[in-house]
Amino acid sequence: MPLEIKKDSLRQYGEYDVSLDKNYASLFCVGNGYFNVRGSFEEDTAIGVQGLFIRGFIDKTIEAVSPSYQSIFLKKHYYNEDKLKEWQDTECGINPMDPLSVIVYVDEEMFSMCDGIVESFERELNYLTGELARIVIWNDGKGNLTKFTFKRFASFKKKNLLAQKIIVERLNHDKKITVLVGADTRVKTTGLNLGKVVKSSSTSTTVTREVVSGELYNFKAFLIQDVNVNNGKIKGKTFDYKKMPFIKFESKENTTTIEKMSFVTTSRDNDKYIKPLSYEEEFELHLEVFNRLMKDSIIEFEGNDKLLGKIHFSIYHTLISSAYWDGIHGV
Repeated sequence: MPLEIKKDSLRQYGEYDVSLDKNYASLFCVGNGYFNVRGSFEEDTAIGVQGLFIRGFIDKTIEAVSPSYQSIFLKKHYYNEDKLKEWQDTECGINPMDPLSVIVYVDEEMFSMCDGIVESFERELNYLTGELARIVIWNDGKGNLTKFTFKRFASFKKKNLLAQKIIVERLNHDKKITVLVGADTRVKTTGLNLGKVVKSSSTSTTVTREVVSGELYNFKAFLIQDVNVNNGKIKGKTFDYKKMPFIKFESKENTTTIEKMSFVTTSRDNDKYIKPLSYEEEFELHLEVFNRLMKDSIIEFEGNDKLLGKIHFSIYHTLISSAYWDGIHGV
C-alpha cells in the first residue's frame, strides 16, 4: 500500500494489506480542533484503530510500565520499579465510541477489505479541503463487483458536526444491498474499556449514544446521528447489531447513497443540537471557513512538490489539532 505525498493531498493506493493499516489510521485523521476522528474504515468494527477524541473529554487510565533490562546489574542499580509504577495512574483523552460505523452486505456477503477480493483501492486526504475519500471496487468472491465510495469531513463551520457520505454502486449484478448504520461503543482507550455506555438507541432515521468517561470525572459524551438514504426514498428500521441498536436499510437500486451526519458534544460544553443540512450543503459551509484558514497558513514554492506536500500535511494536522474553538487558547 504505497503512500504518495502530493502538493495538496496524501494518497494511498494499490494492494491492500490489513497488517499495515494500523500504521496509517492517524495519518488520515479528520478533525476541527474540537474533535478528531482517526482515518479508520467505516466497516471496521473489530480492527482496533477506531477513535473519536473530543477536546476536554478526559479521565483516569492505567498505563503499565514494563522496562526492558539489558542486564541484572542495570536492573539493580539504575531502575526504580516502585517509582516507575507511579506513572501507571494517569489521565488521558477517552475514546467514547466509533461514530463512523456503516456495515454493508451485498446479498449475504458482508463488505470487508479483509474478505472477498479487493479489485482496486484508493484513499486520499485533501489538505486543502479537509475531506477524506476512499474508493474501493470489491469482488464478493462470486464475481459480483460493487463500487464503494466513502467520504467524510469534520466541519470548521459547525464544531459539533462530522459528516459522512457513502455511495454503493452495483457494477455487474442485481443483488440486494443491505446497510446497517450506527455507532460502535466497543472501542478502547490504551487497550482498556474505560467508557461506560449509559444510553444507546435508534429510530428509523436517528442513532443516539451517551457514554460516561470514567470514575474520576464522570464527563458525558453525547452523539446524535441523522441518517438519510437515497434522499429519504428508502426507509430504515431499528436493528440490533451485536447488542447495539443500529438502523437497517435495504435497497435494490443500482446506486444507494447514504448520508450520515453526527452531532458530537460533551457535558462540559453548552452546545445545542441543530438539525444538519445535506452533505454538499454542509461541505460548502465548511469550506468557507477552512479555505480561509488554509490560505492564511500554507506556503507556495516551485521545484519540489513532494517537499511542499509534506509541509502542507504538517500544517493540516496542526490546524485540525489546534484549539480553534477556544476563546482563550484558540488560533
